[in-house]
Amino acid sequence: MVDDPESGARRAAQRKALQVTPGARIETSYLQRKSEVVAVNRNDLSDLLAFDGLEFGLTTLGQFFLAGGLWLFVENILSPEFEWSALTGFSLASAIFGAILWVAGFHVRSIKQTKINRIFEETTPS
Repeated sequence: MVDDPESGARRAAQRKALQVTPGARIETSYLQRKSEVVAVNRNDLSDLLAFDGLEFGLTTLGQFFLAGGLWLFVENILSPEFEWSALTGFSLASAIFGAILWVAGFHVRSIKQTKINRIFEETTPS
């Protein structure tokens, strides 16, 4: 194998691509892309997985109730013979309930993001 200047420079770049700092943080770089990697334990992953399911369920149900309730409410209110009925009130309540569930789903997402940020903050080398 011939050792040309390009292969020496390539090997030097590859050695610098993975720099391990004290602690559980690893900083990788490849070409122009740099990424930060931390070790995560099984309990943290389980928590994040539980938050994923809860977020998905809340936002999905919220969108369902919001879309259906809003659709029926707008259809009832725009009809020529509009009058408040049980269906109109129920569709409005359903849209409000859906909006609350949707906001709760986004709140769970912010809790999950806070947990991810905390994991990175706890592994910051001192």
